[in-house]
Amino acid sequence: MKGHLYLVGFMGSGKSTVGPILAEQLGRTFLDLDDLIEDAAKMEIFRIFDLRGEAHFRELETRMLAEVQDREPAVVALGGGAFSQAANRGLIFRSGIAVTLRIPPDLAWQRSTEMDNRPLARDRRQFEALYRKRQPDYDLADLKIGVSGRSPEQICQVIRDRLETVRRIPGSSGA
Repeated sequence: MKGHLYLVGFMGSGKSTVGPILAEQLGRTFLDLDDLIEDAAKMEIFRIFDLRGEAHFRELETRMLAEVQDREPAVVALGGGAFSQAANRGLIFRSGIAVTLRIPPDLAWQRSTEMDNRPLARDRRQFEALYRKRQPDYDLADLKIGVSGRSPEQICQVIRDRLETVRRIPGSSGA
């Protein structure tokens, strides 16, 4: 497989858990875009949201995603909203394959509220509205993999098995 393998999906879908395992199995580096943003901004994501707002965070996110393009092919976990930005999707489709990790909303809520670093998981009603809003974007990914009832290792196996079914070549127009 040429290019990066991008893991996309709603918060709590397991991108940061599955990513390192998949990277090891594929012999690639793992990059977590949120970690890269925190390193560059020298503050945690929730503080960026609180101090500078979501719009500033999204600018940082796109900038960091553009910088990832110059690296050796890696497995890259994206934040839940990254794939909802058209500019980001353009970068992703030009440089790799996008895999959506599908998660039911109740499981996403449960996982997200167990973590204290989720700025968009503070209100259940807003969380569910955001979930519904982002689903059409996630459906644009090259592969869609359900996570319910699967271990991270099983999810990696399904991804590896299905990678060869992707017909789009990185660098061509998006799905």
